[in-house]
Amino acid sequence: MSKIMALKVNISAEEAEELRKKSETTSLPEDGIYLMNAIDEAVKRGTVNADDMLSGQDLLIAIAEKLENESDNPEVVASLIDKIRLMSDYATTRLVPIEIP
Repeated sequence: MSKIMALKVNISAEEAEELRKKSETTSLPEDGIYLMNAIDEAVKRGTVNADDMLSGQDLLIAIAEKLENESDNPEVVASLIDKIRLMSDYATTRLVPIEIP
């Protein structure tokens, strides 16, 4: 199975500006904000099943457990710290795709 590394989308100038402002406010990357909004919309439309997703809080718990188990590996620790920073805004209010670290 191949991994998607980039996805281009056409959005209006207004949407792009809104993403830029949210990115500045939250310090999250614009593409991450766009993805989370798209996931929320897909759940609302019923094209994605919310039962197939984890809450951000559950994901933070999984990250903490992985940190506990692999705290001697600096690369793993750095990667997990980055994941925590990127998703902190969504930790208790949004759903994220299941990807247990």
